[in-house]
Amino acid sequence: MPSKLRSGFRSGVRRVADATAAAFVVCVWLVGSAACSHADSVATMRTRMALVVGNAAYTASPLNNPVRDAEAMARALGHAGFDVRLVRNATRVRLKTEIEAFGAEARAKAADVVFYFAGHAVQTAQENFLLPVDTDIRAATDVQFAAIELGLVLRTLRGRGEAVSVIILDACRAEAVPALAAQLKPGLAAVSAPINSYLAFATAPGRVAFDGRGTNSPYTAALVRAIAKPGATLEQVFRQVRRDVVAATGGRQLPWERSSLTV
Repeated sequence: MPSKLRSGFRSGVRRVADATAAAFVVCVWLVGSAACSHADSVATMRTRMALVVGNAAYTASPLNNPVRDAEAMARALGHAGFDVRLVRNATRVRLKTEIEAFGAEARAKAADVVFYFAGHAVQTAQENFLLPVDTDIRAATDVQFAAIELGLVLRTLRGRGEAVSVIILDACRAEAVPALAAQLKPGLAAVSAPINSYLAFATAPGRVAFDGRGTNSPYTAALVRAIAKPGATLEQVFRQVRRDVVAATGGRQLPWERSSLTV
């Protein structure tokens, strides 16, 4: 490409990026910086959808920040061009219904998606479960009936071709079911990422995440800051989050990710 034409092309890219900064952030966030190197890439991106859930009003072990965390994430993703569904303090029926409806719409639109959950989650038999606020768990065997399996989220988001799924869990905060602390393993189990998905956990497998003393958890506070900065790939965003959370918690919380992205 002649130098003058190349210079003009780059200038055009800069103008488009400046005019559509929020969408540009999402482009590099979901499909990598190389996919955003052309001026028309922003306009031709797939639909972007997000389901954001914050559960705090638990009876046995209430939390302070998940609803505020979810609201902060919803604002950040909304500014970045996502069609966001925000759900606060979801019961089991509401959470299951929202996940299934979200998955159906995402499949119909072949959309790139983000699913974010802040609240309590537990593992049993190497499976991870998100806890609704109306959870009534009296024995470890109750978990699979009273909570929502993470696998349901992953299965619901299948069938979208090359569309990307980003699953973010700011969970495992303190003891979700204090009465069963001796029966349930701490934290979440390590899981495999289905094709074209990126799983991000607030803390390492088997560890507990901090709820935070401020208005947001250390993990969500770092994530909201990181995704607002243009020019970083998905992996770079979460690497920065990892650094910030380690610094904020004195090394006591180490975020963990698993990727199977092919695009």
